[in-house]
Amino acid sequence: EIKSFDASAAKPFLIGLINALNENFDDSLSFDAAVGLLFHVCSAAEKSMNQEPISRFKYTKQIMKNYSREISIIGKCLEPLEAQLNIKFSEDERCAILYFLEGFQIEELQE
Repeated sequence: EIKSFDASAAKPFLIGLINALNENFDDSLSFDAAVGLLFHVCSAAEKSMNQEPISRFKYTKQIMKNYSREISIIGKCLEPLEAQLNIKFSEDERCAILYFLEGFQIEELQE
């Protein structure tokens, strides 16, 4: 749930994020996935700005181990938004974003 995040002020950076992810990951975000990702990113940004705890993503360790290059690319895609909002997205959030990318096939993840 997003309560106080002003997405209109961050709109160019959110659009830039979606475009950068599509450019770097071969248009792997469908419209529905992009909308879901935007809600997720806005919610995570709001929590970070309010210094609220951010949920742990249960596959972070596996994704960081097996997809460090892709996580680095996601970090670069997030930099303009992070700079605009003066926040830093966690590894958990970066891994969750990779998980959103439908065209990116993540190997079977173990619980």
